[in-house]
Amino acid sequence: MKDPDLVGKIVSAVRKAVAIPISVKIRSGWSRQLINAVEIARIAEESGADAITVHARTADQGYSGDADWSIIAAVKNSVRIP
Repeated sequence: MKDPDLVGKIVSAVRKAVAIPISVKIRSGWSRQLINAVEIARIAEESGADAITVHARTADQGYSGDADWSIIAAVKNSVRIP
């Protein structure tokens, strides 16, 4: 989440290495100041991911605090893959 370019490189490398579907799990962002799930999802799709799972909290929230469910809708509306 902190390095979008690296996400693209990793997904591209995995896509080239395997013939099976690739799924990517992301969070809404790294912190409340860095919400970039839509950007990461687009990069993952462009790099060859077949599906994306979105955790509606930031990495610094872990599994506590309020989830922002609108992030999931925003990601879904920004990519063509499930």
